[in-house]
Amino acid sequence: MASSDRPSGLTALAVINFIFGTLEFLGGIGFIVIRFVAGKMLSNGHEMSAKEREGLQVIVDSSWINVGIVVALAFATGLLLLLSGIGYLKQKRVLGRWFGNGYGIVAITYVTVSLTLLPEELTEGFSIGVIRSLIYPCFTMVLLNSTFRRDLAR
Repeated sequence: MASSDRPSGLTALAVINFIFGTLEFLGGIGFIVIRFVAGKMLSNGHEMSAKEREGLQVIVDSSWINVGIVVALAFATGLLLLLSGIGYLKQKRVLGRWFGNGYGIVAITYVTVSLTLLPEELTEGFSIGVIRSLIYPCFTMVLLNSTFRRDLAR
């Protein structure tokens, strides 16, 4: 099968993976940076409202182990998204289908662990972001194991 025979839906899925993968990496890095900045702001006595101070205190009080686990899962999710996106474009079985399914499993685990380990003030509970974070992995796994199954056979 020539690369021009690649289904447009598979190409669109790859592009979405690249976007979401990049956002996952940036989110993980951003969370680490915010953790450090929040600590500095509280210790330096910056002027802020009581609500802002309380929000920063929640971030600072979060366990480094919990934050580390969540950030590691964010990076793993981002990496699997990027690698599976490359696999979709090249129509590779392992890089596309297996890594895509692996992404789905890790992403669902990531959401579950985040809601469990992080304080509710940081995750905002069960929100639209959580729903998106659960729907896209499920949608991806359904497409990979049905619609695009034969397209990722090499």
